[in-house]
Amino acid sequence: MTFRILTLDGGGYRGRLAALMLIQLQQAIDEVCDKRKIPRKSIKDCFDLIAGTSTGSLIASALTVGKSAQEVFNIFANDGRSLFPPQNPLLLLLKASLGPIYDGKELMKTLNTYLGDRRMSDLDKALLITVYDSWNNRPLNICSYDPGCEGIRLVDACRGSSAYPAAFPSHCLTANAETKSFFDELINDRSYFSYDLSCVGGSGIPLVDGGIAANNPAAVALAESKGSQKLKNWFSQKPPIDAHNGNSNDGDTLMVSIGTGQIPPDINYQSGRSYSVRNWTKAFGNPLLEMVYVGLSRANDELCRAILGADNHYRFQPVVLSETVKNPVISRNSVVLVTEEEQKAFGSAVFSATDEVDRVLDKVCYDYFNKNDVSADPSTPLLRLNSLAERLV
Repeated sequence: MTFRILTLDGGGYRGRLAALMLIQLQQAIDEVCDKRKIPRKSIKDCFDLIAGTSTGSLIASALTVGKSAQEVFNIFANDGRSLFPPQNPLLLLLKASLGPIYDGKELMKTLNTYLGDRRMSDLDKALLITVYDSWNNRPLNICSYDPGCEGIRLVDACRGSSAYPAAFPSHCLTANAETKSFFDELINDRSYFSYDLSCVGGSGIPLVDGGIAANNPAAVALAESKGSQKLKNWFSQKPPIDAHNGNSNDGDTLMVSIGTGQIPPDINYQSGRSYSVRNWTKAFGNPLLEMVYVGLSRANDELCRAILGADNHYRFQPVVLSETVKNPVISRNSVVLVTEEEQKAFGSAVFSATDEVDRVLDKVCYDYFNKNDVSADPSTPLLRLNSLAERLV
């Protein structure tokens, strides 16, 4: 029996790209089901553990409560302009210097609309959401299979995980009767813990973007699958799904990790030698923070691939390069070339939803999966996607 994990990166409005890739995966699953003449399966049905960070936490949660890949995409299509309204660059810089770009009200409204008042204990799927406790300076996981998390509202977990510093205000997880078990576990932990008395209700902890520690939650999810007694206890009551043929010879764990696209910072030798603190940590588009996020993400990929083996680790992460890049040595199954204007639009997609951004995200997804002659290269994403679907059904 193969244990299957789906992980979803953070990335703001670029979550729309992840949703598009999920639609492609669902189509591949549907084709396999039709070929075998069996009832179609949803993405939720094909995985034992789903993990998400930031915008990925919204996607993971929506899948867990039964939303289809298309319905997840519709969240971004219908609510994206409210969550990430188009920004004038100068106004955006001004906002970033005065406080969070967004007040978080629209985000909370959207979460309530699609996730309702569910508690973690209400979920019938193993779900992991990464958050960061900025008061005690440590990463935390909120999990549906952890009895200590059972009273935490799903919307609170997602709102905390999505509180990207400078974009959204931090979110308070208040200590109350419903969250008592969670806080009792933190207090009994050997590491340092204290309450933040400035929180709503007088005591609790402020949560910020889980991406600070795990923008790509793959390694966290893998560690949980291998070593969490709580997860084992959960599956003693709710056994993992069976492989379609009952054969586990292809490995005991299979991971599908979906990113939100990335742009190399292109900081050359001369720039790297001359950059000041201000250059590295400018208020908006912080190159240092972006490099830390991407670096940790790639380290997670390498760790998971080393443990699972390349055949059991499926990473879908387009790299977006401008066509002006001179003679790029590229792997054609991972790089999408765009115009300079399209690359700028893609770069702004974290905090801004516009028609131009939508077109670029559509193009990146389409080119990533479909632009190549798949018969010429067996490693192209489309063929890899099809082989993955065969193993998930």
